[in-house]
Amino acid sequence: MKHVIESVLLIAVAIAAIMFGSWLMMSAAHAEEQTALIDNGSGTYSVLVMLPGGIGADGFLVDTGSSFTVVPPDLIERLIMKGYAKSTGKHVSGVLANGEVARAPVFIVTGLRVAGCELPPVPIVVLGIKPILGMDMLNTMAPFTLDLHGNTLHLAGCPKVAEAQ
Repeated sequence: MKHVIESVLLIAVAIAAIMFGSWLMMSAAHAEEQTALIDNGSGTYSVLVMLPGGIGADGFLVDTGSSFTVVPPDLIERLIMKGYAKSTGKHVSGVLANGEVARAPVFIVTGLRVAGCELPPVPIVVLGIKPILGMDMLNTMAPFTLDLHGNTLHLAGCPKVAEAQ
């Protein structure tokens, strides 16, 4: 009986060690970051998204009702010219806020940053005149919290940026 209890305890300790190791690995791969929410008025907020290759930064409207992150054609052209965007050859169709149905091309963009989060290559839809940070990109940094009282976007699942960058 003593050996059975010892075996059960050893198994329990092994399981706890595996779970703790998994938690440590997840903690090492992600960081909690935060960035300012810019109050645009009329109940809308933007965040600064750093663009790669010295292109600068742009204010992206935070839109949890948008499935996709969207950039205007002039911005995707700058990203293409610097080698940070490539067409997928695909298009998406969707209903806009005004009820209009739109069809738009999809590109893969690399090197975008929100706060200290360097995003993996992400699909971006090219449409409109203002950039929109949609749920696809927000989910890469999830869980996230919009603190409207403190004007802060908290990103708890942020991919860590390499130290050399």
